[in-house]
Amino acid sequence: MSSPKLLPIPKSATADARQRAWRSYVGGLIVAVLAAVLPIVQAALGNIEWSSAWWLALLNAVASPALYAVVAYAGRHVAPPA
Repeated sequence: MSSPKLLPIPKSATADARQRAWRSYVGGLIVAVLAAVLPIVQAALGNIEWSSAWWLALLNAVASPALYAVVAYAGRHVAPPA
């Protein structure tokens, strides 16, 4: 029986933090896009105008995962995995 293949170990803490931040950003962006689908469909089907409030909500949905990625990057440096 062969042993399971493990994920490659990053060569440095910086590479590990960057990889973790990227995964956090992509995951958060996917969640934000999925959460934004309903209001966009509602706007397309209804008489909702794209006001500044809608644009700010969309900006928030895109910027939130970026903030998560920054926190994940910093967190990997402060407390790297054992």
